[in-house]
Amino acid sequence: MPPLEPPPADPTRILTSDRIGAALGVPSDPHASRSDPALQLDGLERRSIAVVLGRSSHPLGGFAQTVLDQWDHLEADDQVAGLLLFAEITRRQRRAGLGVER
Repeated sequence: MPPLEPPPADPTRILTSDRIGAALGVPSDPHASRSDPALQLDGLERRSIAVVLGRSSHPLGGFAQTVLDQWDHLEADDQVAGLLLFAEITRRQRRAGLGVER
């Protein structure tokens, strides 16, 4: 029997304000790079974000999925923008689930 994959994590635990705050400083730090831990997404994190993107009706959901698919090839500033986009879509999806979407 193949090993079971862990269930996706809650993206709000992945896309925290601390992580995004740390990521925002990466493009302006001459010693930082896209290998900065704030910009790294492991397989479970990517899968969790992809699940939310797949369920979202956000107009940039398809673009966000493309950003996620190309993550390892993006420059740090594009990764920061991607994290911000993922966080916005995740927040919107969460509000929609609670019935308080704008």
